[in-house]
Amino acid sequence: MQERLFVPDIYNPSNAEAGPEKYTYSVLSTEELRTEAVTLTDGLIWEMIDNRTDIALFLDKSARPVSWMVKALWSQLAPTLDKDGDPYTMPEFKYVNIDREQWGAVTGRSEDEDKGIDINRIPEVRIDELRRTFAPIAKDSLDRSIFENKNVLVIDEVSVSGDTLYIATHIFERAFPEAASIKGAYWMHGHVQQNPKTGVKINTKLPVWYTDEPITGRLVANRDSSASEKSKSSRQREGKYWLSTTFREGVDQRGLALKRDVDQMAEDLRIHRIPYMPSPLWDDKGPSSLDERLFHLNGDMPVEDYIRLRQTYPDRKEFIGAFAVYVANHH
Repeated sequence: MQERLFVPDIYNPSNAEAGPEKYTYSVLSTEELRTEAVTLTDGLIWEMIDNRTDIALFLDKSARPVSWMVKALWSQLAPTLDKDGDPYTMPEFKYVNIDREQWGAVTGRSEDEDKGIDINRIPEVRIDELRRTFAPIAKDSLDRSIFENKNVLVIDEVSVSGDTLYIATHIFERAFPEAASIKGAYWMHGHVQQNPKTGVKINTKLPVWYTDEPITGRLVANRDSSASEKSKSSRQREGKYWLSTTFREGVDQRGLALKRDVDQMAEDLRIHRIPYMPSPLWDDKGPSSLDERLFHLNGDMPVEDYIRLRQTYPDRKEFIGAFAVYVANHH
């Protein structure tokens, strides 16, 4: 049963903050984090729309929460119709566990002396297993895949060296040449600093669900070829080097808490408890006018009022507070 979302009376600030039912965020713990998450997801949805994405392929484990955000926010942030009047539909979601730590030793890394990443170094047997993993029926013919004639968007949660997304997209281009297109996208662009001695790139800005406990927080566990070989699922057995495993170490409480936070965040946006702060990717050249989005998603707030508040309160935290006062005074 889906947990009931808390819907405060935002038009009465005393009611909004009172009562034992008030939802308490666990992971997305500040309004700044939540509005930033909406903005970042807004940009990713724009990329899905712009690419006419049929299948969104999220890189496990850390991009999985991004898929929760896209799903929770799609009905609010995605335009209903394109300029030709054709409906936009949410892409089909798929997951694959690829990272540069897994394949970098085989393909090479960007900081290697030869500066080369060569996907062709991956053995053909591994590519065949990947094709069978994404066959319409697991272990089906290598000549068939779910990506045939589809526009695929491979999604990583944050950019650091760029290696993971490069490796993932090029692996899929090699494995699935029948796809109409395979492109890559980031949810967040981090702040990267390079060690002048080693050349290693370190990201100083990471998604909030990154912790010192790498297994928890995403509701799936690491790749485990031994465990996957024993799976009852033929697809999991075929994908033993490509798929995450189920979480078996008790209950991933942090992952469940984050998923609840994402659902509540979407509800808070719907009732205008947090403001819609658009991704800069949206403009009047897109399928939805930016002015229309600002007006509709901020509770029929006149665009000139939104612009005035943003100019008066350029700091995100101060703007969020000013927006709450505005909503309370105008409804």
